[in-house]
Amino acid sequence: MRLGLLLSAMPGPARSLHDERDGRIVGTMMRRFFRWFFESRETGVITIAQAPNFFLWIVIVAGALIWAWHPPDQVGVALKVIFSAALFVWAGDEILRGVNPWRRCLGVAVLCYRLWTLPR
Repeated sequence: MRLGLLLSAMPGPARSLHDERDGRIVGTMMRRFFRWFFESRETGVITIAQAPNFFLWIVIVAGALIWAWHPPDQVGVALKVIFSAALFVWAGDEILRGVNPWRRCLGVAVLCYRLWTLPR
């Protein structure tokens, strides 16, 4: 499999990952990085997405109800609180127990986004 990424940080003209001069070295480094970043520490397989856990199901259901139903005042506020709380718990769970660095970074990104948008 050939990756068509360009490494602009390298000195000189931009080189693809499979440049004749250093393609094997860069390709090996990138493969090792991707494997380290996406490989599950539990099963050893590449894991980008997983089946939703309990808290993510709560987020999905609450979000779908908010989107489709446009609930009245108190019910709407309750659903938004449930949505936010479950999303915080899910993000914290991914940060602490994610199966690989990708899942942990995903938890950090969701947590930062939610904290950024919370006051609004």
